Amino acid sequence: MIPLFFFFILSKALSSTDFFIDPPLWFSGFFFTELLLVISGSFFGFYKPSIKSIFFINYTKLDSDNFFFIYLNMKSVNFFSYEITLEKDNFFITTQYEIRNIFFSRSRTFDSSDFFYLIMPDRFSNFFESLDSIPMKYFFILNRDNPDASFFGDLLGIQNHFFFLEELGITALCFFPVLENDVIGNFFHGYAATNMYNFFPRFGTNEDYIFFIEECHKRGINFFYDIVFNHISSFFPWMLDPPTKDFFNNYDKYTTTHFFLSAVYSPYASFFDKNRLTTGWFFFSMPDINQRNPFFAKYLIQNSIFFFEFADIDGYRHFFYPYIFPEFMAFFTKEVTEQYPDFFIVGETFRTNPFFLAFWQENSKFFFNNTYLKSVMDFFLMEIIHDVFSFFDRMATVHEHIFFDYLYPNVSNLFFFAENHDTDRFFFEEPTDLIAYNFFMTLLLTIPGIFFLYYGTEVINFFFKYITDGYVRNFFPGGWKNDTLNFFIPEGRDELRNFFFNFLKTLLNFFFGNKVISEGSIFFFYPIDGIYMYFFKFENQSVLVFFFGHDSDHEVQLFFYQEVLEEGTDFFNIVTGEELNLFFSFTMKARDVLFFELQKSLIPVTFFPVPSPDDNNNFFVIIIAVVCTAFFVVIAAIILAVFFIRRSKNSEINFFLSAELNTQNYFFPYSLGIFLKNFF
Repeated sequence: MIPLFFFFILSKALSSTDFFIDPPLWFSGFFFTELLLVISGSFFGFYKPSIKSIFFINYTKLDSDNFFFIYLNMKSVNFFSYEITLEKDNFFITTQYEIRNIFFSRSRTFDSSDFFYLIMPDRFSNFFESLDSIPMKYFFILNRDNPDASFFGDLLGIQNHFFFLEELGITALCFFPVLENDVIGNFFHGYAATNMYNFFPRFGTNEDYIFFIEECHKRGINFFYDIVFNHISSFFPWMLDPPTKDFFNNYDKYTTTHFFLSAVYSPYASFFDKNRLTTGWFFFSMPDINQRNPFFAKYLIQNSIFFFEFADIDGYRHFFYPYIFPEFMAFFTKEVTEQYPDFFIVGETFRTNPFFLAFWQENSKFFFNNTYLKSVMDFFLMEIIHDVFSFFDRMATVHEHIFFDYLYPNVSNLFFFAENHDTDRFFFEEPTDLIAYNFFMTLLLTIPGIFFLYYGTEVINFFFKYITDGYVRNFFPGGWKNDTLNFFIPEGRDELRNFFFNFLKTLLNFFFGNKVISEGSIFFFYPIDGIYMYFFKFENQSVLVFFFGHDSDHEVQLFFYQEVLEEGTDFFNIVTGEELNLFFSFTMKARDVLFFELQKSLIPVTFFPVPSPDDNNNFFVIIIAVVCTAFFVVIAAIILAVFFIRRSKNSEINFFLSAELNTQNYFFPYSLGIFLKNFF
């Protein structure tokens, strides 16, 4: 049952005589022409609607007396303001409903050269302190000493630090859910929506978001934010009076999900397990919504499309993706991508299993139909790399994981990341060196896929999930007026943080728009003596990456990699800018990462001492030459032995068998011949 205090708190909100229309406005020119309007208000289910110049498809009274739905045909509707009339017992209410033109001028492409930056707005930066006290229905706790309280970061605070984001080199900004979360307590993370069409006022107004996204686009930064279709808040106005009886899952009996995600794809999963996974509640304050209800399915699809047009959003990250009915999510994604082919949707598929992750991607070999989902997040790689870089000599584990890429229909759209808001930070405490961090980041930036950075990683935010997730969602130092530390500027960062920030910035700026990583061919070499190497090539550009995991310096033999290296090549260190002329080998320092761009040398250099520089099989030529030489030496020895055997006759054999044999008086071929003759 619903907790009683929710009924007490929400009952007042439901007594209003005002009415609401969702969506608050709409757009003409879509491929799909059917529009669903949800009219809600006290006893508004008894009203009958009419709209001039727009054709009604259907008018539906619902289970609740406070709702009704209208389906409208928008095929020939132009942008305009239309009058909606509601009538009951000769009492009339009129309101204006706005129709705008859709905006088609976007052109979006995303690939491995993109760099996504994930921000929790409440924790990044505060500028408008007046927003902290903006009136809401329910109280919030503002306390930066409490990791689970609200810190009241806002949009303008983020906007004031565009200089930092641009210097770092990001190409896409992603926010945690930013819709209104007007609840009791602390839902700073945004996962408990109380209004599906309003941004959270303490971050900024809807108009503030439009301006913010415009500023992003001016700087060449795409804008994403998280959406949640799995649940809403217990404080949502419809909670105590749902439009239909099946609007919520398990409405009459609180039931949690079991989190066993294998139930989605397992051929042996019971109906009970499949059903509980997708209908169980995440938490008692987050009721699970029923996407199999056709009204609400339509409502959710319209809600997501609304913000594409209203705010010019470039994409979504879908949270709790596997917990939603997969058939609905496939239908939703297909509808959206048919209207917006370049629109990018990422699914948060929290599972450390590559087969499970590949299951969800568009055109998967494993999904029972098609998800139409362009991208998924590789949680498995994040987990194994945390383990591998605690033990540097296990690079083969990474190598084996990368070869699971054959499972994915499009590995270039796979998202890689070092940290996440639901997992421990990479460092539990202030680090003394950055060897592991450099390993981790270089790998994530150079393997096929899209890099996803959780805010604070670039300035080495550290901690772990101590009791609560709030500790890994800590604030960004320098984002509040009274902060003693300011990591947004070089002067506020220590030497270690500046080194890593500049290291990351250098790599990101090299990759931006660089097709050698996003479109180039890639060759991986199995780790040899602790050295892991892979190679990219696109047209005339080549990049070489070396990892070395042992505790002492080591000589790297270039002979092993000759199939991808050309003669007359200089090695240009992308991080340091140093240019090297390498011949047969070079020395790598302990636990080092080297990142080279190969360039044609003015002086021809031969890497390998081989007989024929034009022969692509030099290695095999050398092996054959050695074997043939050894063979002829043995034959020559046997011939000499036979010659001496014939001269010695039987006396030498008897002497050979004699106990008084002095081997110092007989050279090897002679003695060998005697022995062979005696043996045979």
